[in-house]
Parts: sequence; structure tokens; C-alpha cells
Amino acid sequence: MNSHLESIIGIVAEQLGISADAIHGNSTFASIGADDLDLVEIIMAAEDAYNVSIPDETLMKIANTSESDELVRSLEAIS
Repeated sequence: MNSHLESIIGIVAEQLGISADAIHGNSTFASIGADDLDLVEIIMAAEDAYNVSIPDETLMKIANTSESDELVRSLEAIS
């Protein structure tokens, strides 16, 4: 597992209050119990952790696919 994915899984687990073991790279946010507000908080925490700002068009892609690995790919492209 790459370090970005591990980092994002940690952020998601912390934001949702669940075990990191319950999250996989291809988990959807909905499948792990995240709603729209949770997704916003996850993205804000990821932006803070990586010290980046994710462009709005990328945010829409993340929200529409709802895949955690899309967030990782977006962060890797920015950082």
C-alpha cells in the first residue's frame, strides 16, 4: 500500500471514528458510512495534512465517484 493511501485511510478513519482496517483503497465513502458533510470534512483534513488546496473541479470528481482512491490520486497530482 502506498504511503499516500495509508495517510488518507488514516484521515478518513479519524474523521469517521472507525477502524482503518475497515477502509480499503477502493472503498466508497458511502460504503464506510460517510455522508456529504463527512466528505467535506475528510477533504478539508486531507488538504490540511498535505498543505494543498484541491480545485473545485477535482472536488466534484471526488464527490461524484465517491472513491477514496480518487482522493489519493488527486492529492498525488497536486503535491
